[in-house]
Amino acid sequence: MRTVALTAPGGDQPAFEPHLALDPANPDRILVGAHYGVGYNRGGRGIWHWRTDDGGRTWSGADVALPRADADLAADAVTAFGPASTGYLLFVFARSPEFRGGAALARIDPMTGALGPARLIAADRWDEKLGAVDKPWLAVDGGQESSRRGTVYLTWHLNMPQPDRTVTSTLWIASSRDSGWTFTEPIKVADHFSGQIAVRPDGTLDLVFGDRQDRLMFHASSRDGGRTWSPPDTITLMPQDRAFDIPAILATGGDSVIVCWAEGPRAVGDRRTIRCSRSSREHEWSEPAPLVPDLPATSSVSYPSLAVNRQGVWVLAYRADTDTTAVVLYRSPDGGRSFTVHRVLGSRPFGIERFCSSPGGDCRRASADSVFFMGDYTGLTASDDRLAAAYVLPRGDGVGERPTVYVSILEP
Repeated sequence: MRTVALTAPGGDQPAFEPHLALDPANPDRILVGAHYGVGYNRGGRGIWHWRTDDGGRTWSGADVALPRADADLAADAVTAFGPASTGYLLFVFARSPEFRGGAALARIDPMTGALGPARLIAADRWDEKLGAVDKPWLAVDGGQESSRRGTVYLTWHLNMPQPDRTVTSTLWIASSRDSGWTFTEPIKVADHFSGQIAVRPDGTLDLVFGDRQDRLMFHASSRDGGRTWSPPDTITLMPQDRAFDIPAILATGGDSVIVCWAEGPRAVGDRRTIRCSRSSREHEWSEPAPLVPDLPATSSVSYPSLAVNRQGVWVLAYRADTDTTAVVLYRSPDGGRSFTVHRVLGSRPFGIERFCSSPGGDCRRASADSVFFMGDYTGLTASDDRLAAAYVLPRGDGVGERPTVYVSILEP
C-alpha cells in the first residue's frame, strides 16, 4: 500500500470532502478533487485538483478557477474518467448570502492532461422559485455493451427555502454525448433529495435519493439515458426516531446494485452505523444489513464510499471508537452480502467524542479545535487490480491540526 499526504491547497489551507477517479484505460492516471478553505456551513471557498500519471509516486496540484469571479463558496467536488480517457471535475460554486451560482464542469484533455476551464452546466433557478444548486453527482457510462457508452450524466438538487423554514428539493439530470462539451436540457426526476447516480454495464441508470426528513430512501432506474424513469421503489423506511445520511450507490455488474448509508438516532445525531441493501432485480431490495454486525454502543461507522473490482465489493468508511478515529477498508467477496475488515488505511489518537460522525449533526457547527469534521463524503475507486481511496485526516495527531487529503493506493 502507498499512502500520500497531498500538498495543501494554497500551501497551508485545510481541505475537505475529496473524491477521486482512475482512468480505466490507464490506472496510473488518477484525478483527485476537493474543496478547501472554510466557507458557509463548512463548505469551501475554492476547488483544488491533484493529478498523477505514475500511480501516485508523484503528484501535481492546482487551483480551479471558479466561473464566477466573486464566488465565495465552492464545494461538492466529484470526479470521473470516460472510456476515452477524458477526465471530469464537477463542483458547485455560489456567491453568498444569495447563493447565486450553480454546478460547473471542467474537463481534463486526454492528450495533454491539462485541466480546461470550468463551465457552468446547471445554474441556480431562484428567479423561477426553485432555488440553489446543491449536491451534484457525476457518472460516465463505460459499459462495453451499452449503446450510450461514453455518455456523461450529471445529477443535482435545487433547494428552495419556504416561509415556514422548511426546504423543498427537486432532483434533476442532464447528459452529454460529446464528452461534456454540450448537455441536454435538464429533466426533473423527483421532488426529493440526496441522490447519487450509477451506470450498469448495459447503460441502465440507477438513482438513490431520499425525502427531506431523511427517513424514506428511494431508488429509480432508467433504460433510455435518463429521459424516463421507473416509479420510485422504497429501499428502506427509518423509524420516526432515526435518520440516514447521504446514501452511496454502486452498480456491481449485471443487474446487481448495492446501496449503503449511515444511520443513527435523531436525538444523538452523531453516532452512526452503516447498513447496505442489494437488488438483483428492480424493486426487490434485500433487508438492510449492517456493515459491522456487532458494533459496540461506544463506536460509530459512517461516510461510506463504494467500489467494485474482481476481488469483490469494497466499502471505505470512518470508524470512531473510544480512543481512536480510523479510516477502514472493508471487503465483500459475496456481492455485498457480508463484509470483513481488509485494512486500516490511517488513524488518529482521538475518539468518537471528538470526531463528527454525521454531516448533519450539531458537530458540524462545533469549533475546529474541539471536533474533527472531514466533509460530507470520501472517495473510493477501482480498476481490475487496483484500489485508490481519498479521505481526510488531521495532518498530525491533534484534532485541531490542518485537515489534509490523503490518498491510499492498494493492489490487493
